[in-house]
Amino acid sequence: MEKRVIPTLYRHVLKKVVMITRMGAGRIALDRYAEYLPTAYVVAEGDGLSSIARKVFEETPLKACNVTNGFHFVKDVTDSVLDLEVLALWDAYTRKGECELLEGIAIVSAALRLAGVPEAKGDGDMTTLVNNTLCGLQSIVSDIRGILESSDFVSKVHRRRSYMSFLRSAVSVLQERGYSVSELVVEECSAESLVCSKKASAIVMNAVLVVVLRELGLQCTLAGVELQQPWIRVEKSNRAPIFLSFARAGAYTAEEVIGFAHESQRTHRSLHFTPWGMHCRRQILLAMLKRQLMMLSSDPKVSVVREKQQHMCQTQILFLLS
Repeated sequence: MEKRVIPTLYRHVLKKVVMITRMGAGRIALDRYAEYLPTAYVVAEGDGLSSIARKVFEETPLKACNVTNGFHFVKDVTDSVLDLEVLALWDAYTRKGECELLEGIAIVSAALRLAGVPEAKGDGDMTTLVNNTLCGLQSIVSDIRGILESSDFVSKVHRRRSYMSFLRSAVSVLQERGYSVSELVVEECSAESLVCSKKASAIVMNAVLVVVLRELGLQCTLAGVELQQPWIRVEKSNRAPIFLSFARAGAYTAEEVIGFAHESQRTHRSLHFTPWGMHCRRQILLAMLKRQLMMLSSDPKVSVVREKQQHMCQTQILFLLS
């Protein structure tokens, strides 16, 4: 019996191995599914998944328990295709070293959306959606930049008397053009709502505005990333930093920001910031994922889809923290 099913099992395993290799998840899969390798098997340096699969079939004794183990592997991979593709994208993203923010937001957003689609199978779905989401975000950045430039931004930002007046009006100008903060549903903690309806959570809106302001020459970053509503910290030579937020129109001093915070948070945490760079951008992405997870966990409607989305958030958080 076992001997007759071996060719079928091998074909199933090989199909999964080819799929994993195609999505660039070979290294991740080797770590994730190491439990299915025979106890005495040693992976040789440089061995690919196809080579490993062939050697395992050649060297493993023909026993019922080993055949069962093989079919369990096939089922496990089938059930976790989306996980593999998401982790493969994060692996490629972090290996670039820069942690480009818009691309990271696109991955976070696409993962949330696909995890919420019961029939989503992965194997290319995730990559396609990330690319589409990134294009949408880039269009939003171009639109915001165009609005700010049309409000005479470039000339004002370098003139002392106009600098503060522009910062005070920047968010209001964008709000008048339909951009706003909303945190009612978990999708607003991603780019999906921003691209579709120009509204998203404070951290998403502020993060995108930082990208635009930096493109236009301002030195800025996010402060208080771990708080419910972070702030954009804008710096200029020989001047105290100024704080902006889509959640509150205007421009404010550090003292005013602390005063706005909830009584339990009126500390330096409101002003804590990491200079703009790879670590800061990773912090922003982690904060987005944690907010998604918090909203999903507090949702009174328990469902398979919500559990799948929670699992996806947890998987990404653990990867980015590793």
